[in-house]
Parts: sequence; structure tokens; C-alpha cells
Amino acid sequence: YQRRVHGGGTIGFIKKRSKPSLGAGVGLGTTYLLSAQLIKDQKDLLGHSIALGASLILGLAMTARFIKTKKALPLGLAGLGWAASWFNGNKALLWYKIG
Repeated sequence: YQRRVHGGGTIGFIKKRSKPSLGAGVGLGTTYLLSAQLIKDQKDLLGHSIALGASLILGLAMTARFIKTKKALPLGLAGLGWAASWFNGNKALLWYKIG
């Protein structure tokens, strides 16, 4: 997932010279990478909470972009962001209850 976010930001920059796309892609991709490392290091609650925050940002930003442009790419990224938000939110809640 992290590679897709990084890649999407890079493609947005290459195609449209969009520095915000590059910054958001690299920033969110790095955040997902950090959260994956935390989960791997058995810091599940923190890792899933960070991933939840990044996923909410992605979902909100891409939903706004889709409303503005009506293009398929933002809609797909918004869907991924919301699905990842649901997943990471449930996982963070589970680890919160366990811990």
C-alpha cells in the first residue's frame, strides 16, 4: 500500500508537475512505512493509529478532489483511503481493548 501511495504521488508529479501530489505521496507513503515498522515491532496500537490518521487524510483529500474533478483516479484513491481507515480503525480499537 505504501508503494502505491509513493508511486501515485510520483506519477502525479511526473504527469502534471504537481508538487502537492509528490509531497502528499511521499509524506503519506513514509507514514505508512513507519506504521508498518511499528506493527512489525509489536507496537500494534501505535502503528494502526498512525496508519488510521494517514488513511483518513488520504480519504478526505481524495474525496474532495473527486468532488472537484469527477475523475476516476481520485475516486479510487478515496476508496482505498476509506477502506484502510476502516481496517486500521478496527485494528487500533482491538489493540486498545486488549492493552
